[in-house]
Amino acid sequence: MRVTTSVVAVAISTALAGLAPLVVAAPAAGAVGTASAARVATVGTSPQRPVDLDLRPARPGVTRTSLTVTPRTGPAYQSVTLSVAVAASAPVTGGTVTITDGTSLVASSIALDHGVASVTTNALGAGTHLLVAVYSGTSDASPSSSAPVSAAYGGEDSVGAQSVVVTIPSGSLTITTPYAAGRPVDLGRADLDQSTSTYAAGARIDRIVITDTRSGNQGFTASVSASRFVSSDGGSFAASRAGLVDLAADQVPGNALRASLVQVVDTRPGAPGLGSSRVFARYPAGLSLGTVRIHGTLAVTGVPSSITSGRYVARLTFTAI
Repeated sequence: MRVTTSVVAVAISTALAGLAPLVVAAPAAGAVGTASAARVATVGTSPQRPVDLDLRPARPGVTRTSLTVTPRTGPAYQSVTLSVAVAASAPVTGGTVTITDGTSLVASSIALDHGVASVTTNALGAGTHLLVAVYSGTSDASPSSSAPVSAAYGGEDSVGAQSVVVTIPSGSLTITTPYAAGRPVDLGRADLDQSTSTYAAGARIDRIVITDTRSGNQGFTASVSASRFVSSDGGSFAASRAGLVDLAADQVPGNALRASLVQVVDTRPGAPGLGSSRVFARYPAGLSLGTVRIHGTLAVTGVPSSITSGRYVARLTFTAI
């Protein structure tokens, strides 16, 4: 029992069991006594009514606890904030809060700060939840519970679900060579084969580079053709006299495309030669992408000796599909 000198509770009652009545009365003139004087004192011959002092501690103040859940819907296991407020006639300065979900404990021993507390959880799974905040109370404030707050969250497969988009490029298929109008493949001076009375010439042609970055591992087919060989004075001979021979595929370091799987095919001079588009390399579908280099010899044979001398030029066209 705690008794202070600043507050005295006085009750006029004789019906409170267990309380010894303390009678307050004015002493008779000339009377001498102490605090332990008789239970009833008299002034003259008239008895005074007894006065009781109730020394029990004052009852704790009544509190009201409220709970706010944010958000109350959405995906399961998302971050949910649980905010608690405890109110009373006087400021609430102590105690803790426990939050339950049915019979499950969500958070416990949350300290109040000026009557409020907050906690964030991501433990609320799929389904409906009935959340209650319980205030522990103190010697000056009574315990209390909030009204249940219902919250419902989506299925577990919606945890952190986001739409993720990635675009696979269509890519491209290219075939290039280092040759151009200003830098042609020079076959050099033709030699006369006296046994056939025809001219022939040839030179290495390399760095035919095929790069395939298309999605789907489609594979490719590469072909080559040539225009008619023509001199500045109007002489000419057919592209069927030209061919691409001694072909080989070279592995490019760091590429998944395997040169050993590229199928090369010689296109020898003679009808049709390069007078029409001729396939010289194939790469099967379903294999890795990358780059391969192909080299070989561009040959011209069987050019009749009847043509006039001069420098003859043709246009090579490489195609990959």
